[in-house]
Amino acid sequence: MRHLTDQHMTFGKARGAFLLRLWLGLIVLAPSLAHAATLGIPGNGAKLSGVSVISGWKCEAEGALTIVFNDDGKHIPLLYGTERPDVRANGQCLDNDHDNVGFVAIWNWGNLGDGEHTAVAYDDGVKFAESTFTVTTPGTDFLTGANKQVTVEDFPNPGDTTVLEWNQGTQHFEIVEVDLLEDPPASYDRAYWREVRRDIAAGTYASEDFLYVSLPDLNACIAGTLAQEAKDRALEGMNQIRALHGLANVRYSFLYDTSVQESALIQAANGYLTHHPEPSLECYTEAGDEASGTSNLSGFTINGRGRDQDPVQEMIGWTNDAHNLSLVAAAGHRRWILNPFATHMSYGQVYGYAAQKAFGFDREPDVLPLVEVDYIAFPYETYPFMLMDDDPPWSFSVVEDKISFWGNQHPYFDSATVSVTRVSDGTSLTVGNLYTDTRAFGVPNFLSWEVDGWKFDTLYRVEINNVAMQSGETRSFSYRVYIDRAGLR
Repeated sequence: MRHLTDQHMTFGKARGAFLLRLWLGLIVLAPSLAHAATLGIPGNGAKLSGVSVISGWKCEAEGALTIVFNDDGKHIPLLYGTERPDVRANGQCLDNDHDNVGFVAIWNWGNLGDGEHTAVAYDDGVKFAESTFTVTTPGTDFLTGANKQVTVEDFPNPGDTTVLEWNQGTQHFEIVEVDLLEDPPASYDRAYWREVRRDIAAGTYASEDFLYVSLPDLNACIAGTLAQEAKDRALEGMNQIRALHGLANVRYSFLYDTSVQESALIQAANGYLTHHPEPSLECYTEAGDEASGTSNLSGFTINGRGRDQDPVQEMIGWTNDAHNLSLVAAAGHRRWILNPFATHMSYGQVYGYAAQKAFGFDREPDVLPLVEVDYIAFPYETYPFMLMDDDPPWSFSVVEDKISFWGNQHPYFDSATVSVTRVSDGTSLTVGNLYTDTRAFGVPNFLSWEVDGWKFDTLYRVEINNVAMQSGETRSFSYRVYIDRAGLR
């Protein structure tokens, strides 16, 4: 018993000593929290120049606050008591009943010269913060007589342009103008286009398992059955592209499923594209013939056999239209995708040969199209870069009559001029090969041109002048273009 009692007493003494040390530790710890401090400028690792401030915060100041640079012994006074509501908001200085915990001083960093420096902050001679930082000067501690403006592209965001001007008083370039690229409208679904880019690269939706419920057989002239998911993906891709231009969604017409699939079969079985297949062609059908004449067509062949394609990739290809076999400048496929009067579409694909019915939906009930745009421009505003691969012609159509498709067949562009200007510095890009027609592809008026030297992720302004309206007046149109690649990585 005595032995156990001694052990118990020993443990009790040790426990008491531990609690005493813990209690004393808390007494020491509490003041240290109350006197927490931070030297914000110059922060550790900072790069500084010009005239700005020394600043930071300290929960309680015991005496005069000063700062010393490079251990030269000269204490520079700091003004204490400025408001810093952010400090308590971030969980510091909670014992205070006020926010006046900031310190500040005006300082020309050029006084220290180029190179690495140290700063030590003191409270009544007691060090409480330290940092190491780097200063860069324009070759002198205070530059006079200089005058310069510079333009910075893609700042503060991709597509934005900022103009800076030298300010002698602050020894900095200051912002004097910002031309912000407007936030992409809700119609520009950046997340969708980013995902599409990844899907196409990975071939996610270009497999037989995704595309077909039953496989085509070219030897037996069987068109196969396209999966509903493939049709939905084609429809979504077309409507996403139309949304970039402020155009209303189209609906899917199941009434023409068989004919567009048989059109794709004709193209695949014969290994080339034709809008007017002869009855002598392999796998010819009247329904496939009709759909071939009213559809966008495409074909992708490797080693003599068609290769399955992601339906969205087909929609992108028709809109881009850089490989139009008829006339690239006329962009006939694009004009059907971007037809403001379109109300329906149907889609078929047979081993990489695809048909998208663009017009002639006579079996569908009449639907009054909702047309709200005054023009259709390509590219337009914030635009996914995949639609501009292979440098297709830029284009423009007027939508003056919003009720009648044929009401827009007018020679608007006989005397029109086009300019494309880089917003950042006003440089005019070379515009050439202007083409115009009034053929009935999508909208029966059309202007296209080529632009030399355009780049992705750069803001441009397009101006089309001297457009002859049906009223007899002439109009000018202006819009911005930013071909978004950086945002889709």
